Formats: sequence, structure tokens, C-alpha cells
Amino acid sequence: MILIIIYTILSGLHSICTGLLYLFMFQLPAHVAGLLFLSFLLGCTGLISSWGMWMYRKWGLNLTKMIYTLLIPMTCIVMVSGKYGTSGPAVVWQVFETGFALWILLYLMKPEIKKAFR
Repeated sequence: MILIIIYTILSGLHSICTGLLYLFMFQLPAHVAGLLFLSFLLGCTGLISSWGMWMYRKWGLNLTKMIYTLLIPMTCIVMVSGKYGTSGPAVVWQVFETGFALWILLYLMKPEIKKAFR
């Protein structure tokens, strides 16, 4: 559980920094800026949900599940659009990120995990 919380914090910080950097440094089309803004919002929400998970709050668990539910299609869209490139390492990273998000989501849905949160 602690590794999921740490991963969510690091992903949230990465999404916030990347989203802000790209939004303010580059002239981007509206659809790309919209995805980056959504990534920024998910990063902020990830930090909040990590706090809720750390405190074993049910809202933290539910918020984390919503984040990873949104993250799976987002990473698939990024992979198809080629935003990070179409080279082997970029595609492998997107596949890894999608698979890891799916694994986290399935882990958080286990009955014993749900029972731990109040």
C-alpha cells in the first residue's frame, strides 16, 4: 500500500510539473493544452488522494481509484497520439504505465483493501 501511495505522489508531482512546464513554455494546440491541463488536475488530485490513502480514509481510496480509472484511457490516448514519440522506449513506457495503473486499480478493489479504509 505504501508503494502505491509513494507512486501516486511521485506521479502527481510529475504531472503537475510537466503540465505547467509545457503549458507555459510552448505554444500548443488546444487539444494538447487541454490534455496537459487535465494531467495537471489529475496530479493535484493525486496528491490529495495520497493524503487520504495515507490516513486510511474511504474518500482517499475512492479518489485514487477514480484517478487510475481516468489514467488508463489517458495513457492509451497519449500512446496512440505519439505525444512522447513513437520510438520503442516511449511506447514501452506508455504500455508499462497503463499496465501499472490497471494493476493498482485491481489491487485497490480487493475486499481486504476496501475493508481497511473507513
